[in-house]
Amino acid sequence: MFNRVGLEIDAKVRLHGLRHTAAVRMSNDPALTLSDIQRILGHLHLSTTQEYLQQHDDDIIERVAQHLRARSEPRPAPEAPALTYDSSDLDELVGDASW
Repeated sequence: MFNRVGLEIDAKVRLHGLRHTAAVRMSNDPALTLSDIQRILGHLHLSTTQEYLQQHDDDIIERVAQHLRARSEPRPAPEAPALTYDSSDLDELVGDASW
């Protein structure tokens, strides 16, 4: 059917091309996981589905910039450990400690 329609409109429309386009669009949808797409396409191996993933340079650059910004931000100092205890906590652990 696609071949006949393609001839009538003088276009090179092929079922595989439509499938490929759908797979690429699904891979760009954050609501779909790679395993969702694998199942929809009927791929046995996830590596076959991974071929449809496209990395966009702008996205990669933004993720690297976020990573570098996060590394340059000062990290909060760790809290000092408590050097005292509450006697009610000790009672909770070992019972009445008046022995």
